[in-house]
Amino acid sequence: FVKVPQHRLMEVIQVDGAVKYISFEGKPAAIPEEQIDNLKLLVNGEADIEVTGELLAPGDPVEVTTGSLRGLTGELIKLKNKNKVVVRIDRLDVNLVVSIQKAFLRKLR
Repeated sequence: FVKVPQHRLMEVIQVDGAVKYISFEGKPAAIPEEQIDNLKLLVNGEADIEVTGELLAPGDPVEVTTGSLRGLTGELIKLKNKNKVVVRIDRLDVNLVVSIQKAFLRKLR
């Protein structure tokens, strides 16, 4: 992910390792900073944690308060009889699903 003015887009794509821009309708997509931060937490974290009981309900917005994913925000859902945190990356039309202990979560208001 890069944050550059329109006139430098071609210059950036020529950097080694750059593949392409994420775009919609032919224009580079602006990904909100919070969603980029969530991706960084997922990439750098240890996300395969078993879930335990807690007074949270599916649909609750939550934030991770402990561990390597601290600061990650998402929505609590139920998948295959396990509670999971879904981090929505709206502009990419993708949902990232990560297992996390409920004890590591707090409900956002």
